[in-house]
Amino acid sequence: MAGIQPILSRAVEALLILALFTVALYSKTLKKEHFQTCGLGFMAGILAIAGVSALYNGTSLVGFAVFANMVFLPYLLLLAILNASFSCDKVSHLVYLLVLLQLPAVLIKLIVIGQSESGGIGTVSLADGTVSTVFPSLICCFLFAYFLYREKWSYLWLVGGFCAFGLIGKKKAIIAFVPIALVTVYTIYLLNAYGVQLQKRLKVFGLLAICVCSCVYATVRLVPEFNVDGRVGGAFDLGYAIEFAADYEARKPGMRDTGRLSAMVQVSNRMCKSGIHNYIGYGPGETIKTRFLPGHDNDLNWNKFRLGYGGKTALMSLWLQVGLVGVSLYLLYMLHLFLTVCKCYLRHGTYREHIPTAVGVLGGVSVFMLDFLLYSDASMQYSFIWGVLFYAAGLVLRNVKCSARFRSCPMKVPM
Repeated sequence: MAGIQPILSRAVEALLILALFTVALYSKTLKKEHFQTCGLGFMAGILAIAGVSALYNGTSLVGFAVFANMVFLPYLLLLAILNASFSCDKVSHLVYLLVLLQLPAVLIKLIVIGQSESGGIGTVSLADGTVSTVFPSLICCFLFAYFLYREKWSYLWLVGGFCAFGLIGKKKAIIAFVPIALVTVYTIYLLNAYGVQLQKRLKVFGLLAICVCSCVYATVRLVPEFNVDGRVGGAFDLGYAIEFAADYEARKPGMRDTGRLSAMVQVSNRMCKSGIHNYIGYGPGETIKTRFLPGHDNDLNWNKFRLGYGGKTALMSLWLQVGLVGVSLYLLYMLHLFLTVCKCYLRHGTYREHIPTAVGVLGGVSVFMLDFLLYSDASMQYSFIWGVLFYAAGLVLRNVKCSARFRSCPMKVPM
């Protein structure tokens, strides 16, 4: 596809994050200040088990580097923002602008190409359709959180816009991801809504119900596979959609179009019989598609592990690379991040400008883990997904730990 090659853009983003991390570490060292971390023990554990797996399986340095880029780069971004010595307001506005640009871009796609999983995803030159599910669901978490606290209808309209983003990408999973994202954000909102009147709570609940029902209705009607007529605008039949989804995810193992549930059973059976590989995996980088390793193309999982389409979840990928030990450590790290941000949200809720971003991060971590466990590896693979989440998490945690002069640091939305 036309545009900047992904290999170049990923190299640039890796260098930028490494530069930010290095500057932050150097600045803290120079000033003899404490360098803040979050879940460092878990990440060190993952690094250790990856090293053991690499040595045992004879993994190349390139394979280890590709794995490290996927797993540790988001963590370095989190630490860089958490310890940065500069204000992040302008960066936050730029992130928000880049996110909003995806809506006119996907509208142009609809006009030029039509409803399709291919042909670009917003301004991103990718053919991975799962992005059209995960990215808008993540953004909806932040937008709905801003709506709850700032009560501006523009945020709610944008939630609808990003739902349409997924539907234009012809993604069936929008029917589950967006409602789960919105319900999660609303639930987190209620945890710290002691001063909110019952009338407002009921009003927001009613709006939430309308958003969820509208998303489900629109997905069934506008995604051809989900309606009995097999066309855009077909009849609404939720029972048919549920039956189709169940059959779709349970497709037979050992085939290229294996469903996700079948693939999980296949991986579980394989790993449980693999002895030491069940605990340390087959080596870091073994399931990652890259030009730097021979055979790591689009047919990688099929050629190596006989896993079809459904074998692309991050859970299965990580399990095959670093085993149950590595997967467990990564899940504990994400749980630690969630609980740390949640503690900041519950204990520091008096700073009103910080709350929406924290709630958005908590919802975003939930979407990240839903994708990780059941759907794809998009959240771990693409920087425009994990970048938004870990950047925002860094802002929230940094605000709690740093001096008062950076209390305006969490993402300010100009609307």
